[in-house]
Amino acid sequence: MDSARRHIIWVLVLWVLIEFEVVKGNVVFEVHHKFGNKGNAPIGVLKAHDSRRHGRSLGSLDFQLGGDGSPTNAALYYTKIAIGTPPVNYHVQVDTGSDILWVNCHNCDKCPTKSDLDIPLVQYNMKASSTGQIISCDQEFCGTVFSSPNPNCKVGMNCEYAVTYGDGSKTEGYFVRDNFKFDQVTGNLQTTAMNGSIAFGCSAKQSGELGSSSQAVDGIVGFGQANTSILSQLALSGKVKKIFSHCLDGKKGGGIFAVGEVVQPKVDRTPLVPDQSHYNVIVKGVQVGDKHINLPTGLFGAGPPRRAIIDSGTTLAYLPSDIYEQVLNKMVEQQPEMKIHMVEDEFKCFWYTGNVDNGFPVITFQFDNSLTLPVYPHSYLFEVRDTEYCIGWQRSGMQAKDGQELTLLGDIALSDNLVVYDLENQTIGWAQYNCSSSIKVKDEATGNARCPRSRCMSSGSYGKCSVLEVIVSCRAVSSRGNHGWVEAEGLSEVESKELKGLFVSSSVTDSNTESGGDNCVAGLECLLNIIRVLTMGSCFSCESRSPLPGSTTGVKRRKASTRRALSQNSSSEYSREDRLHRDPNRMFLNGSSEIASLFTQQGKKGINQDAMIVWENFGSRTDTVFCGVFDGHGPYGHMVAKRVRDSLPLKLSAHWEVDIKDDEILREVSVNTTERRCIKDGSFLSAGGDARVSVDPGESKALKESFLKAFKVMDKELRMSSNFDCICSGTTAVTLVKQGRDLIIGNVGDSRAVLATRGPNDELIPVQLTVDLKPNLPAEEERIRKCRGRIFALRDEPEVARVWLPDYDTPGLAMARAFGDFCLKEFGLISVPEMSYRRITDKDEFVILATDGIWDVLSNEEVVSIVGSCSTHAYAARAVVDSAVRAWRCRYPSSKVDDCAVVCLLLNSYEHEDI
Repeated sequence: MDSARRHIIWVLVLWVLIEFEVVKGNVVFEVHHKFGNKGNAPIGVLKAHDSRRHGRSLGSLDFQLGGDGSPTNAALYYTKIAIGTPPVNYHVQVDTGSDILWVNCHNCDKCPTKSDLDIPLVQYNMKASSTGQIISCDQEFCGTVFSSPNPNCKVGMNCEYAVTYGDGSKTEGYFVRDNFKFDQVTGNLQTTAMNGSIAFGCSAKQSGELGSSSQAVDGIVGFGQANTSILSQLALSGKVKKIFSHCLDGKKGGGIFAVGEVVQPKVDRTPLVPDQSHYNVIVKGVQVGDKHINLPTGLFGAGPPRRAIIDSGTTLAYLPSDIYEQVLNKMVEQQPEMKIHMVEDEFKCFWYTGNVDNGFPVITFQFDNSLTLPVYPHSYLFEVRDTEYCIGWQRSGMQAKDGQELTLLGDIALSDNLVVYDLENQTIGWAQYNCSSSIKVKDEATGNARCPRSRCMSSGSYGKCSVLEVIVSCRAVSSRGNHGWVEAEGLSEVESKELKGLFVSSSVTDSNTESGGDNCVAGLECLLNIIRVLTMGSCFSCESRSPLPGSTTGVKRRKASTRRALSQNSSSEYSREDRLHRDPNRMFLNGSSEIASLFTQQGKKGINQDAMIVWENFGSRTDTVFCGVFDGHGPYGHMVAKRVRDSLPLKLSAHWEVDIKDDEILREVSVNTTERRCIKDGSFLSAGGDARVSVDPGESKALKESFLKAFKVMDKELRMSSNFDCICSGTTAVTLVKQGRDLIIGNVGDSRAVLATRGPNDELIPVQLTVDLKPNLPAEEERIRKCRGRIFALRDEPEVARVWLPDYDTPGLAMARAFGDFCLKEFGLISVPEMSYRRITDKDEFVILATDGIWDVLSNEEVVSIVGSCSTHAYAARAVVDSAVRAWRCRYPSSKVDDCAVVCLLLNSYEHEDI
């Protein structure tokens, strides 16, 4: 094993093809989506794929194996395995609807010889393998396959099989046994070569569409329930439990497929319907947003319960007609002005310019044991052209033997979830998960949890990396701390905390395992995002064998490689977004939790440039919540606001608790030398004239210092972004961390935080926690003018002071502090936050964070009164937005309503169920 493989290497895999890995019997491998992702193929192609699949897997079958099969172009995912001695690589379909493993054999009649998937097709030649053996009909395996001995069997006869699919396609052949090459994981990210013997089908003849080059691969690896499946063979040998899992990435295509028990993350489960050839579950309900679908009788009344098939090989999702109509009607209710048109005479489509996740509801399926499956708009809506979307929900039209119209949940519902099939206990379950990260599988020999090693592989080269590598340690995200990481890899403590902060949303610690809670995360993309966060390098070419970050050369190359890494990976600027959005503690869409509600609504000025976030258990602290609202402006304001929403909390978590002296903080708060020139006497004065960094002792002081560092690094990241232009685009940010009974607020711009507390007569009284940082505030104006910026108002808006360049009447920014807007950063605009602190009392009820679309038309008193009058806190944020929209229309009938975003956080939620 060369030096690169001895290091722990996480790589951006451009084409996810990987050999099996075994964790003492447990198998983990990555898979690749035939269409790349749902946006890479016309929706008609996806529907045609499903039609072929359903015609085969649900049709009449004429073979004696213990379950259905499906041909290679009727499933979605494939991987690479190695068979024989010497080992030869084969690309095989991964399909939960098939029960055998088979590959095309040498001299196969009408087997495909080329594939439009741009992969080499290889036929298995048993004579070229020193370990290959034909299985005869009198051997035990053949009797197991057919449930009974073959009465026509004669000594020396092959154990033959024939599979006929519903559309007439057929494969015929015989069973053989040969070695599979695995990498046995002997410890975290440490592998040893191992061979295992498995029986599989050798396809000697094919007919129908199986011989087509369309999406052709070398064979199928089936994960059905029959004894012939690879899963059953491994289980019968005592090496693994009869459990497998898959996590399929809905955006990039590809993901993880694991045999054995996954210990991280944990999933809730529901029973499988017994004696079914497919994976069936009982549906208890369907919900569109917060509205329940009226399910027909038969679910709770007479007749069999409503069932759904879980099928990872189907692209779309198919609903019974009565459910389908209700789902579509309730979707359209949220967009009454939307016009539906037909595409290809069968798909309902529409034009939409906003964020679909903000404009359409989450569809939630409910199952036994309170298990739910939420399907998000970005998953069930297909953007077929720019701003044209088609609906992925389809009428089923398929009936089971009992006459019940089937519900079939395919890739659009299952992607971005870790799905666990526990055939030993006859259950299935899932949990939202980042399928680009790694998982932990149980070592059956020791009971330990192990992290399989991700390999360095791309579409261009199997033997070496043609993409950048980052060398990092699993210890960076260890729950036991990062001291060893700092010493070994040469990173500073704050850099290590930055890594830990980025990974915390996708890493789960299992204190019951002997691995010590080390969380392993794979993928170059998230590591490059760390580099963006830290504005450092640590990128290394696999070919150059560059040194570790702890070496002198490596450290010297950091800054030089930073910009290069950013430019080379601009396409993944938002790659961490999907992972962050799957963190159950992190809310950024309209909704509520037990302690918070949040709501945003697009105004009439174009795309919604407001963003918001509530992150509970922030920084893995159970008593801590992070909240924020962000108001973008300029041509790329919506992108800047979302970037800050996603990145700033990670930076804050990373810098928290780092011991930095006050004078260092004060020297480093600015983001460029011009800001330093605008700082008076080494410190900064707030809008009220007080020293900006307080001297509160303990945790709150450390957190305030972390705010300053995080805001600085955030602005530097925006300056270096190659994905959008921040010269004349930016965002405000009012952010809050509640830890225990401490509130720390960091504010940049003119959004606002207001606290509601009880007065002497038990009335609600507003307490403004932030200052609207307008350019005409004395301290702000002094700084801007000192830095040669100009401040004046337009004639038609005499009450709105704006910041302008020294020699040009542009851009006219209506705030004195903001992220981005780098055209003004040399002329007095800064991104240093105004800090404030409050100790929560028993009389304090809630805090409201809102963008200026609220405060321009509603007073603090009005907003507090609106929230206080809500019967439940779940509606509080929306009630404020609805009131603001009405006020805009009443007060400014000729003006366009501004975007609005509101977060309402309960402060004493353990004492009050309602506000």
